[in-house]
Amino acid sequence: MSVANRKQSNLRYQNLNELLIKLFPLLQADALNQGKSIVLDLGEIANLEIDSNEIIQLVLNLTRNGLEAMAQDGCLRIKTFVEKQTVVLSFTDEGTGIITEHISKLGTLFFTTKENGSGLGMPI
Repeated sequence: MSVANRKQSNLRYQNLNELLIKLFPLLQADALNQGKSIVLDLGEIANLEIDSNEIIQLVLNLTRNGLEAMAQDGCLRIKTFVEKQTVVLSFTDEGTGIITEHISKLGTLFFTTKENGSGLGMPI
């Protein structure tokens, strides 16, 4: 619900990979509790001007979505790399995928397919 509380971002030059490495034990524990796994595939990337709290929330939301989308023994891959001089953060799960009708609605505030979802994870 913090979307309604728009605050100023606290941008600092930081290494995204280092942030992911610090979060990894928490993410891995969450995955293992669900009988799933997570793999970090971190490429060489430049430091970025980011708000670490916002990135942590993003990573937690995308990880949670990916883990929920997969069956037992599924694997979520979190990858960083550079493509055309742009740093890319990629999440790939082994779930069934998103149905075509929902793809255009991703990121829409309060849109959810989950019974108890808020529809805030992707917009954040």
